[in-house]
Amino acid sequence: MPVSVQWDNADKTIIYARYEHWSWDDFYNAVKESADLSLKVEHQVDIIAHLTDSVIPKGSAFSHSGAALKQNNDKLGLIVVVTSNRFILSLMQASSRIVPGWQKKYRISGTLENARELIANERQKSMIT
Repeated sequence: MPVSVQWDNADKTIIYARYEHWSWDDFYNAVKESADLSLKVEHQVDIIAHLTDSVIPKGSAFSHSGAALKQNNDKLGLIVVVTSNRFILSLMQASSRIVPGWQKKYRISGTLENARELIANERQKSMIT
């Protein structure tokens, strides 16, 4: 399966999406699956997009990721992309300067554990403010 989408924890606060040999159609299906899962709970849901073993498909990553940001779903919080792929990292860094709203919504992590820590830290910050 190119993309698998499931809950990452028993509290259903994090969705885990693992991308392997995927297309942009698979990406949009994963975005829809994630949104559908988020609508089954009454609280904010963050997403971990695990791209460690994948390659970005051909096509404009900027426009596709920008389209994902335009979802009308208030329950979706952070999207943490897990990757060590230098090309994906450079695309994400460029996106943070080009795509409106990117910096507010996306984070980058080198490991799955660090992604979970980033989400926990962001949630802690939002409880303080």
